[in-house]
Amino acid sequence: MKADAAAPVIRSEVVRQLIERETKVQQFCGPALLKGPYDGFQSFPGFRYGQYGYENYFMAYALYPEVIEQDFALQADLAVQENTRAAQAILEGGLPRLIRLDHDMADSRGMLVDIKSLDRIWFPHFARSIQPLLDAGIRLIWHCDGNLMDMVPRLLECGLGGFQGFQYEDGMDYEKICRLKTRDGDGLFIIGGVSVTRTLPLGTPQQVRDELAWLVRHGPPVGLMLGVSSSIAPGVPWANMQALVEGLAYYRQRGRS
Repeated sequence: MKADAAAPVIRSEVVRQLIERETKVQQFCGPALLKGPYDGFQSFPGFRYGQYGYENYFMAYALYPEVIEQDFALQADLAVQENTRAAQAILEGGLPRLIRLDHDMADSRGMLVDIKSLDRIWFPHFARSIQPLLDAGIRLIWHCDGNLMDMVPRLLECGLGGFQGFQYEDGMDYEKICRLKTRDGDGLFIIGGVSVTRTLPLGTPQQVRDELAWLVRHGPPVGLMLGVSSSIAPGVPWANMQALVEGLAYYRQRGRS
């Protein structure tokens, strides 16, 4: 009885802390920036290469898939609880109903594991882990690192509503993705940006402007945000940064015109 009585109190405290933390960050940022939920608001099964190393983990993945699936299942059990609290915090705190999910599952060549194996042992647990967020009407988008085109339709089937951070040079088909729909038939929410590994560091200011125009031209009719494809690294020519900032300001003020 004590444990049962304590559980709602613990959940309420976690929800309160999440709301308080997000509110403080938003107040620090001010009205010009919108802080979206991130840390503490996304939980789902992932590869444990960070704990065991790539070689060790993926050897175990290949040799003992039943053990790996059990791990995914346990991660999902915990994620359901954590995402339930996160959804409650977003609704009670009036926080933005948009979360970006991050987990690197591909490199420039393609998926780190056979996509068919993910169909068997990962996607079912991933889908149930994010359901509390979806049930609360929170849109989930996936951060794209590498070439994960094989995952795109499957993520949409699980209920995701968009994507962010495309590595076009690795085979991510931005134009095709932007034409896709959610499983409910709605348009996708897309955060597209100038490539930080190709165009921004190695291109010209005109190429930066051209890529922004391409993103706008082929993006979804609504639900497009512009930026950069990932973090901007040192060494980007100043003229390219100026072209980027000017281009973002142009589309912010004029839209698609």
